[in-house]
Parts: sequence; structure tokens; C-alpha cells
Amino acid sequence: MGPKFLPEIISVLLRFSLHKCAILEDVRQAFLQITLDPTDRGLTCFLWYSQGSYDTTDDIISYRFTRPPFGLTCIPFLLSATIRMLATKYHDTQHIACAHMDRSTYMGYFASSATHDGIIIIFFGITSFLNTINLPMYLVSTRLQEIWRKQGLPAQTETQVLGMDWDTQSDEIHIEHPGITRALPEQPATKRQVLQFTSRFYETLGLFSPVAIVGKVPFQDTWTR
Repeated sequence: MGPKFLPEIISVLLRFSLHKCAILEDVRQAFLQITLDPTDRGLTCFLWYSQGSYDTTDDIISYRFTRPPFGLTCIPFLLSATIRMLATKYHDTQHIACAHMDRSTYMGYFASSATHDGIIIIFFGITSFLNTINLPMYLVSTRLQEIWRKQGLPAQTETQVLGMDWDTQSDEIHIEHPGITRALPEQPATKRQVLQFTSRFYETLGLFSPVAIVGKVPFQDTWTR
């Protein structure tokens, strides 16, 4: 699986919330942007029919993946190692963008914040850096919608930051609870259902713990009876 290169997700979210202007990027098909070394492609072989007729009498051909297939446990390491290698390689010419990319990229998502002038420098620095390495990215930011429009980028008002909903207009992170509460069964629930519903509150910083604990306390109580 390789060493752990991913930054702590709490650290990324805290840096994202530190300053007034935030920036968010999403690498399009991040894992498919990684190319396997030709000497390693023999480890990702799969068999298929030679003529595509699904006839068991046809000859079988062995194919090799050129990109990491989904499901490999080493994919997060490969992506993090690739970003770190590129950040080190271009550090002298793109030092601002590379420094932020190295410490604020988590599983193909980049999230950070800065002052108004600083976020503009980061935006153009990362744009230049990504153009250099030919990585397609999707960018969103608060209070810089005019810059996105000038660059021809879509200006969305709502998106997600590492699994949590983010309103870029009000600059608020929230959880849509109706999708959770409406799914509660009307009849008595089983322990599995209680655990399933309480686990839907995904929030890393612990800001929603006072709400999530309301469901976790009854679940704990069911095991004492």
C-alpha cells in the first residue's frame, strides 16, 4: 500500500476554514490520470474473448490495464505520491502552488483558504501549475465569482468539501438532515437500522456531534437491555 502521504483530513478542513476566502479544486477523474509503468502492467492483467462473441471456443486474450483499476488499495498512495513528486519537481518555478498542493490535497480534492489577495495568487499559481502538468481540474471559490467568469469557468453556488455541503454564497458548511430523518422507519427499528441512520451524519470536525449524539445514545442503550 505504500507509506501514508495523505494529509490529515481535519488539518485540510481547518486550513480551508482559516481565512475569509476559500478555494476548492477537484481533479477530474483523478485516479485515471495516473499511468502505470509498463513494467508494472503485468500485475493488472485480465482475460477476454478474442472476437468478442462470448463463445467459449474462442481464443482467450490477455489484456493489461494502462491505468490503475478501481479497487486497488494502493491507489490513494499512487495519487498522493504523484502529486508530491510533481510538486517537488516544479517547486522552483511554481513554489506557491506546489506548497499548497502538497499539504492541502486529499484524495484528489484540494481545499485551502487565504486572504483576498493571497487567494488570487494561489488561484493563478495553481492554474499555471496544472496547465504545466496537464491535469484537468474543476475550481470553485468564495467571493471570487468574477474571476471564474473571466476565466470561462462555471460559478456554482453550492458544492461539497470533502463530503460536506458548502454554500459558496453564505460561506457555510451544512448537512442536509431531511434526507436522513425522512428515511426513518415508522415502525420499531432494528439495531442495524439505528446504526445505519446514525452513521449517515458524516462530519469530520465534530461540529454536528450534539445532533448526532441524539441517535447514538439510544443505540448504545439497546445493547444494555
